[in-house]
Amino acid sequence: MELRQLEIFRAIAEELHFGRAAERMFLAQASVSQQLQRLESDVGVRLVDRNSRTVRLTPAGKVFRAEAERVLSAADHAVHRAREVAAGWYDALRIATNYPASRLLLLPLLEDLRAQNPGLATMLREMGSPEQLRALRRGDLDLTLVYGTPDTIARLRRLRFTTASTSYWP
Repeated sequence: MELRQLEIFRAIAEELHFGRAAERMFLAQASVSQQLQRLESDVGVRLVDRNSRTVRLTPAGKVFRAEAERVLSAADHAVHRAREVAAGWYDALRIATNYPASRLLLLPLLEDLRAQNPGLATMLREMGSPEQLRALRRGDLDLTLVYGTPDTIARLRRLRFTTASTSYWP
């Protein structure tokens, strides 16, 4: 079974007409029929009832259509994610925090991040401030939350972490 066969099947299922499905897929009608026959042979059941006047999905075809949509959607998602990663987007935002920061800052931050980026995945870790800084330098983290005294913030600035902030969340 090939993804192209699933795409052709989807066009047939949506159009319920071989000619329109063929036009939509930029194929000859005979090619659409052949691909459907191959797909039905691979699956081992008849997916479409057709005669000279009507085209309709069999009960198995209706179930197969829903599952094929999931497969095609997953394939589209895989392509999208691969392109995102190639463009520099990561699978998830890697965040580390120490205990006081996680208690006071993390939830409001996550709410804001997810409101602005609904599909954003996050990987959360709790670790001490020195360990966070080492991990950030190594590139193992994208963001650290350190809750501490003004001395802590000053130390971060001396280390040239440009995003060091003295902002406090309510």
